Amino acid sequence: MIPNSSNKPIVIIGAGIAGMSLAYNLQKLGIDFKLFESLPSISENGMGFLIMGNGMRMFDKMGIGNQIRGQNMPVNCYNSINAEGTILNSSHMDDCIIMKRKTCVKEIYKRIDKSRVFFNKRLIDVEEVTGTDLVKLVFDDGTIEETTLVVGADGVRSQLKQYLFPLMDNEQADYKEIVGISNNKVYAQNHLYGFNKINCSDQGFNVGIIPCSEDSVIWFIQLNESIIQVPEGTKEDLLNFALSFAAKLPKEHAQLFDAESIENIFLWKMRDSDVLDSFYKNRIVLIGDACHPLLSLTSQGVNSALEDAYVLSRHISKETNPLEALRKYEYERKKVISEIIDGGRTLLDQFVNYDKYHDFHVPYIEETTRLNQLLSHPKEKVCEYVPSELYPKSSSKLRILYFTDPICSSCWGIEGQMRKLKLEYGHAYTIDYRMGGLLPTWVNFGEGGPINEPSDVAHHWNEASPNYRMPINGDIWLEDPLDSSYPPSIAYLAAKLQDRSKALKFLRRIKEMVFIYKKNTTHFDHLLNAAQFAGLDLERFEYDYHHYAKDLLSHDLALKRSLNVRGFPTMFVSNETDQIILYGTKRYHELEKAFKKLNPAISKRPITLSNEALFAKFGSMTTTEFEMLSQNIQDSALLELERLHKNRVIDKVEIHNGILWVNNLSKMKENAV
Repeated sequence: MIPNSSNKPIVIIGAGIAGMSLAYNLQKLGIDFKLFESLPSISENGMGFLIMGNGMRMFDKMGIGNQIRGQNMPVNCYNSINAEGTILNSSHMDDCIIMKRKTCVKEIYKRIDKSRVFFNKRLIDVEEVTGTDLVKLVFDDGTIEETTLVVGADGVRSQLKQYLFPLMDNEQADYKEIVGISNNKVYAQNHLYGFNKINCSDQGFNVGIIPCSEDSVIWFIQLNESIIQVPEGTKEDLLNFALSFAAKLPKEHAQLFDAESIENIFLWKMRDSDVLDSFYKNRIVLIGDACHPLLSLTSQGVNSALEDAYVLSRHISKETNPLEALRKYEYERKKVISEIIDGGRTLLDQFVNYDKYHDFHVPYIEETTRLNQLLSHPKEKVCEYVPSELYPKSSSKLRILYFTDPICSSCWGIEGQMRKLKLEYGHAYTIDYRMGGLLPTWVNFGEGGPINEPSDVAHHWNEASPNYRMPINGDIWLEDPLDSSYPPSIAYLAAKLQDRSKALKFLRRIKEMVFIYKKNTTHFDHLLNAAQFAGLDLERFEYDYHHYAKDLLSHDLALKRSLNVRGFPTMFVSNETDQIILYGTKRYHELEKAFKKLNPAISKRPITLSNEALFAKFGSMTTTEFEMLSQNIQDSALLELERLHKNRVIDKVEIHNGILWVNNLSKMKENAV
């Protein structure tokens, strides 16, 4: 921490997202600060923004990532669309959300010590006191504050930046952006989790549309001012101008531009600036827009501000010399910001001068910069910003989007295959488990089908067990039937908010509870037992279950509908360009075939674990799972399991149609029954 002979707190000018994030990071580190804001209260003005993977990592480091994910709409799919409505490119997005600015502001501000925040404090003068390490700040109400470190987080018109660099100016870019929010439940429901970008560069505009809730969307119109001039006038003039674009868009997207549905509208005049020679001078340092206003084409303004705040606070906490902390902050961030600025200018040039890019392919920006990729579609004259999380390089892993349900017998039947896939190909893919909502309620369930009531499931499970060669106890549907699969699904998502690895352990446990132990996992005490077994923080699990996870289930169900998922398990396996959809319980060689089709060079890692090590890793296995993973044939597998049981390495839980073998050393049986 910075030594301070006069014990002066760090002064932050500007209580926007950058300033508040820095304040909260310093507060967590136990570093004293004062936050000054010229407005009478926290500003909630502004529409919204994409928080990309790099921004979400900063929220995670702040300790609020799960809350942010739980309260905001994820964005999982990017679609580049031409003027006729044809999708030119569709790519998966990872750990990205759309967030209203007021939500972001409130989430950070509520965590800051309010006694350290001062409003109605407009900075009017800055003086570096000669012969000392002090900086004197004068505010318009006569307040004078002296400190040894000042952080300028006061936005694109930063007074501290003007003080440090009086000749530096932010030039207005050749394009503007109209941003609005429309209330349109039909569109939002049909395009949940999607980012649609309609590219009309040859006409002088692009339109982006992102649902931010289940009944509203944020949209923006990017305008090439050399082709289309934005009228200077009232807000009503701006609204009428925006409405005129409806006639130029595909019908499906034009419906958003309706006067009655538009809730708010705003005009952004884009600013461009060269990277500063220095991010600090003496005891004054700049972060966020005050340091580097970024073109909105990059979607990196807020994300970079969050990174600035985290990096600066980290170096302040580690260095005894404040100037060394500022030097390291600048060193770490300057190269990143330089490449974002260059990338933004390339994108702007492609938008404004699209004709010259017919045969131009924009190179990838290095992943180490945490800037997203640049991608062009020369034939369609479409130049598009595609984040690296959306469109990974060809060397990236395969991705599985897996729709399942905690009481799905077919999903239980594929457990062995999924475990083997993890052992042999876990290095080559990532997987995202999504809940499918198999049983919302028994009311009107299964009309016209073979399953209409709980007793039908008992019969179905008893028939399914030999088909999957997995033990399944259907008696639960006769003795204590579940009335919905939503509670265990919500519980899994609450666990996922806390720890993805432990969430998978939790999911396995609640499956065993239902299929083996006949435990009704709609009862919260069983869910708590499973959470304890998985090593989750029980207090946080219960809080997330009741406050955040229900919204996540709604998100998963909306995504399921948008992808037309009708049964479980369903897996979307994809590389950077192609996708294979796998429906139902697949044999292992079918999963391998899909992997090899998408990545012919994929390598298999042989399973070298001993039988004891397999139980140590997984804790429990059915006989069929052990056969798959130990590569023993059926009879020899059973003999080996009996040997391990006789030697008290494992115990067995036997039901009428199979056995679950449990590692005695893993405490798997605690709280089970």
